[in-house]
Amino acid sequence: MELGPLALVQEKDMSYLLSRLPLPHVKPKEKIPLMMEFPVNEETAPYLVTSMTGMVWIESPMDPSPEMWAQDAPDTVVRVAVRPDAYQAGRFFKEVFEHVEQAGESRNWGNAHDYTEGGVLAAIEHVSHYDLGDLCLLYPPEHLYRPLDEPPLQLKEIAFEHECLPQPCSWMPLYSAAVVPKDREYLGSIGGFGRNGVVVIVHNAARGIAIASRRPRGD
Repeated sequence: MELGPLALVQEKDMSYLLSRLPLPHVKPKEKIPLMMEFPVNEETAPYLVTSMTGMVWIESPMDPSPEMWAQDAPDTVVRVAVRPDAYQAGRFFKEVFEHVEQAGESRNWGNAHDYTEGGVLAAIEHVSHYDLGDLCLLYPPEHLYRPLDEPPLQLKEIAFEHECLPQPCSWMPLYSAAVVPKDREYLGSIGGFGRNGVVVIVHNAARGIAIASRRPRGD
């Protein structure tokens, strides 16, 4: 896999865990939808989506609602609640990160690893296995660590050595890393109606997001 100039370019959206869903900006008291439907491939289940108060996993898609699809209805959809919350992308990415890591552990996806060089390499190998194109290695910027903190792994160097695009992300928990496809369309989308509501849908979580962290691992 040839990276060429890719490794030298920090694209402005590469710190985003998910692709951006263009939604209209609304005024504070304007009405927004309670639910939205997204077309999905059933092979990308399960789906992590916003609920009215948090996030939940949906195990399989459903048929589209006729009232939401006047024409060109997809074969299968996932219905997602618009969570009444302000659009703060980083906070939601961290929430997705935590849910995916917990699910990876409990469901034995093989995508949750220790925060060691070996764990990061295992995360790279996990996502590489699915041929999702060029990969990014996400990690917290070094300036977030305090002078007396234990030094973090040299993740930028690890990324270059293993043909990943290194990308600091301020929303990432300290002493953690995530490997994801450069094309975030594989993973899902986030969109916001200003301060009135946020919608998130994540698919391919078991294949497309691999994590290394200091979260205690089960036996």
